[in-house]
Amino acid sequence: MIYQWSNLVIKNFHKKRRRLCRKKLEGKLGLQQISFRPGPGNTQVPYLKTEKAVELMNEIFGFSGWASSVLNMSVDFIDNNGGKWSSGVSAIVRVQLKDGTFHEDIGYGSADNQQSRPAALELAKKTAVSDGHKRAIRCFGNLTGNCLQNKVHIDYIKTLKAAAKKPAPLPNNNNNNNNNTNNNNNNNN
Repeated sequence: MIYQWSNLVIKNFHKKRRRLCRKKLEGKLGLQQISFRPGPGNTQVPYLKTEKAVELMNEIFGFSGWASSVLNMSVDFIDNNGGKWSSGVSAIVRVQLKDGTFHEDIGYGSADNQQSRPAALELAKKTAVSDGHKRAIRCFGNLTGNCLQNKVHIDYIKTLKAAAKKPAPLPNNNNNNNNNTNNNNNNNN
């Protein structure tokens, strides 16, 4: 459902606030916000989790500064194969700011090998809405996910991720071993 704001509220979305939002949106996602999933050809595909996208929108625009709605949803297929259900669903999602600015995008969700028809449809619908939500949010700027299209930035994030996985070097214990040996020699005398 899209929430309607009064003209007074829209006019009070001050220029200063818009400049601040614009400046934040120019930033880029960091290592903590970007997730990776396996992609084709043994690659890693970057993505923004839905909860992170919502968190960023709340941080930038305020929890009451934006809203989203599902404009359309259609079941592309529903199949039963040996008692297991699979489905595919597409959804068009709109994300709108308090000032009236909005972006829309399509999301797609699928579910395979579910125990029941309702379970397959539910999972596919949820996935389609989440995907459409993130894709619409991405359109607002780099900080909401658009920077995931920037190969140079993603390569930099991958470098940071690889460096974070390297184990810390072990401390050099040679001095401690020498001291223990000297202490043992003194005790024997």
